[in-house]
Amino acid sequence: MRIGFLAVILLTLHFMPSPCRAETFPLTFLTEENPPFHFTENGVLKGMAVEILYRIWENTGEPRREITVMPWTRAYEAAQNTPGAVIFVTARLPEREKLFKWVGPITMSRLVLLTTRGNTIKLKSDDDIKKYRIGVLNNDVAELIMRKLGVPDEKLDMAPDHKSSVLKLMAGRIDMMVKGEKSLNEFLKGIGQNPEDFRVLRKVAGVQVCYAFNKDTPDRVIKRYQGALNALKADGTLNRIIKRYQPD
Repeated sequence: MRIGFLAVILLTLHFMPSPCRAETFPLTFLTEENPPFHFTENGVLKGMAVEILYRIWENTGEPRREITVMPWTRAYEAAQNTPGAVIFVTARLPEREKLFKWVGPITMSRLVLLTTRGNTIKLKSDDDIKKYRIGVLNNDVAELIMRKLGVPDEKLDMAPDHKSSVLKLMAGRIDMMVKGEKSLNEFLKGIGQNPEDFRVLRKVAGVQVCYAFNKDTPDRVIKRYQGALNALKADGTLNRIIKRYQPD
């Protein structure tokens, strides 16, 4: 009699939605090669934003999920059109605000115009920028910032990734490119280039970088991830991770 009663209780508990099960929502994580935020080393995906995401999963009690690396343009389009897709890191701008739901910020990123060391270009004002051919990624923050500054379409050279822009820069096919300042040296070393062969022309903008979730993601999921990130900020974990990848 007691065994039968216990069996009923166990069956009832099994079929009741647990808090974890009730909160489950399928997510697909997308990123690009962009050190120090995310990069592949010896076949293993690493980086500041990857490590922070792992800690978020630990805080939410979720298992580690697969993270797919692909060119930025493809990832950005997929994140907008695929339910449950998450792209990172993504600059949060007014133009993008309603395209995604946001978790962040992770940190601030300052964008700069980069050219080769031997290039004699001098920029005295933002208006001077409009005269030159500039490498940007399609749908990237750099494209949006350059358009805000009034750079005409014919001066924007669209590339699938930052490495392509660097190669065009070295070949003289473009005059400059836009890149995040903090990740600059790591990025150049990561693609086999010497940072000393390049120089920064001008700082153009400062942006918050975040995890951008497809806009159909339930608010409860966003709240859970934001809460986990806030906890990492509060206990100092976030700052320790950032300093490990950006010691300055």
